[in-house]
Amino acid sequence: MAMSVAPLLGPMLGGVLDELFGWRASFATYTLFGVIALLLCWTDLGETNRTRSENFRQQFRNYPDLLKSAKYWDYAACMAFSNSGFYIFLAGVPLVAVVMLGLSPAMLGVCMGTITIGFTFSTFLSSRLAHRVPLVNLILAGRLSSVTGSLSCLLFFLADMGNAYTLFGPLMLIGVGNGLTMPNANAGAMSIRPDLAGSAVGLMGALAVGCGGALTALTGMLVSETSGAIPLLTLLLVITLLSLVAGIHLKWLDRRIS
Repeated sequence: MAMSVAPLLGPMLGGVLDELFGWRASFATYTLFGVIALLLCWTDLGETNRTRSENFRQQFRNYPDLLKSAKYWDYAACMAFSNSGFYIFLAGVPLVAVVMLGLSPAMLGVCMGTITIGFTFSTFLSSRLAHRVPLVNLILAGRLSSVTGSLSCLLFFLADMGNAYTLFGPLMLIGVGNGLTMPNANAGAMSIRPDLAGSAVGLMGALAVGCGGALTALTGMLVSETSGAIPLLTLLLVITLLSLVAGIHLKWLDRRIS
């Protein structure tokens, strides 16, 4: 839930800064916050890992043990494609909202927070259900939610019913899906080899960021002022379907092992 604060408030603050002081004000504000965060980490962030590897070479030697696990790859795929859906949203939706729908920067900032509201709600829900519902079931529920959101949004625009409500409303379900998926995918990856939990999360995080960066670049190639929303929403649907396939395979592995 803490991870959702910045994506929720950031677009809103950025939209207001843009209208009041111009787009450069966001970079000045971001620099100020970065300096504050650096000082806070420097003075107050202590080491919490009591079982650290002796060196990076030893940590990298642990990776083959993780890469042999099919379940780890399923968890990593769910995490990477969930994360990438948010990256694609951030990269493409503002252009669609401003050019096609005519939203102002301030209103765009408010609407961009909707996906994060869904994420906040579902992470809270996930923490309450984690001890009662199997981890894989929560991941599958999250992937189904994301597919439902991206598919319904695409259908609205294909039917020429695109507006702010049919764009941001269904896409909120992607945030809901990510909130159910990401915490449980992290927990699942760490549970495969608890002694390699740090390596598992580190590698999965690198894969998620790398995948998100590549798909952000692809979004920039597909989406333009003349392309409309269809290429963006199609890409979102493909990404959410891939993550759903990984979740289904994870469920199949879970049943076979049990």
